[in-house]
Amino acid sequence: MQQPAGTWVFVPQPPAQPLEVPAAAHDATSPAKKGSKKSSKSKLRPVQVQLLEVQGRLESLLRDASEVETENRRLKNRLGVLEALAPVRETQLNMTRQIMRESPPDPDDAPPTVKAPSMLHDLLRKATGEDVPCSSGTTASSQRADDAPSPSPSYSGPSLYGYGATPPSMLGDFFTADSAQVKGARSSGHGISPSPEMSSGTERGQSRGGAEAGPSRPDRNRERDQAKEAEPLLAGAPRMPWARSKQEARLLRTFGAWVREAALLVIAHETRPSERYLKRLESAFDSLTAEVVRLGLHNPALLTNMRYMNLETGEEETPPADFWPAVAAGMRPNIQQVAACRTALSLYQERMAAVMAERQALSAKLQACLEPLQRGVVAAGGFAWQKASVEMEELTTALDATLTAEAQIVRLVRDVMSSSVFTQLQKARGSVMSYPYFADYFAIVEAVAHTTPVDAFAPHAAAAAAAVAAPLAAPSNSAGSAGQGPVVAAAAAAAAQSADLTARFLARR
Repeated sequence: MQQPAGTWVFVPQPPAQPLEVPAAAHDATSPAKKGSKKSSKSKLRPVQVQLLEVQGRLESLLRDASEVETENRRLKNRLGVLEALAPVRETQLNMTRQIMRESPPDPDDAPPTVKAPSMLHDLLRKATGEDVPCSSGTTASSQRADDAPSPSPSYSGPSLYGYGATPPSMLGDFFTADSAQVKGARSSGHGISPSPEMSSGTERGQSRGGAEAGPSRPDRNRERDQAKEAEPLLAGAPRMPWARSKQEARLLRTFGAWVREAALLVIAHETRPSERYLKRLESAFDSLTAEVVRLGLHNPALLTNMRYMNLETGEEETPPADFWPAVAAGMRPNIQQVAACRTALSLYQERMAAVMAERQALSAKLQACLEPLQRGVVAAGGFAWQKASVEMEELTTALDATLTAEAQIVRLVRDVMSSSVFTQLQKARGSVMSYPYFADYFAIVEAVAHTTPVDAFAPHAAAAAAAVAAPLAAPSNSAGSAGQGPVVAAAAAAAAQSADLTARFLARR
């Protein structure tokens, strides 16, 4: 059947057969593809491993660099504090030597000494319950205790401020030489031993007779002249009728006069800043230091008895807990001063941790030696008793060394206030705000370390002052604003002052 022209004819086709690939061609191409994949993986994997290793090494180096930088900053701060403390110690030592040369201690001015038994003899007596004889191991210590002046019974030893005890004051062994250290506890309590120069001077005065028993006549005349020169300073100070001695009354009047003059000079300098007021403050502080050193050399126990005394009532009184933080805020420390105080406290904590650990170990050993005596196992005067006494003599000597180390560490913190870390104006302000107590330098340093610096909010205060003063200082096109330039300037100054006061208020909080 013929189809008309121009029509499509669909003819069924047989099913398509799959394309057959020769086995040789398939075998030839497939290994090549597999090999290409393996080669690409083998090239990328070592590079990734190397990158990960380099990245890990870089992170480790960055951590090490950060730790080294932190340690370097810490050591620099510590070095700066120690460099500031070195001149203070040298000045104190030179002042003590000069006073010793000019006016050695007079035996008549010193308080009467009471011979006290040694620490070991007292421990043995308490353990056995009877008056035991001194063995060969305790004879030397008893002789040393008899030769040395008796400690003050009212002094409870160097306090561990920061460990729950009452903080020490600036007056005391703060103004003594480096050789005058706090010694071990005797039967009447801890005490402060005189320096070698002071001890030698006292022994010379006691051993010699006639005109050499005390200071020579020119030295006494010089002391009398110095006392007359100090009378104008003490003229405005209040009288101390409740003082227990002439030296105590003079010490109280001297410190009261310093506080009075420092308060006037601080107010005068803040009202009309002048270098003249700062020089007068420095001169008055030097006079106070010299007088305190002189009184401390003649009677070391006097300063320890005056540590916690209220100058208004004459009674021993501990300041409240919030007293020293207020004093530290009134000194207006900056960031560098706060950092220095924190560095000194960290150094104190590190050294005191080692001292306290050693003291606890020695105390445990001493308690172990005392247990046989308390049970009555060791007979008094026997060989075992002598062996125990020798062991306890060594332990008490080691405990005595820990007390000396503790006194040195406490002095390190207190000397921060007398160093160049703080200005003379800040030192005077701290003494004035510490009234009616003596300025406790340790407590002030710790309070400063926990105080927000005054200049911490300085950038924010400056930005706030600029933002407030900008609209006020902008020129106005209104006709009524003519001639208001001084008013706008005054308003801008008031805004800046308000921002400054706000920053100070936030810093004190």
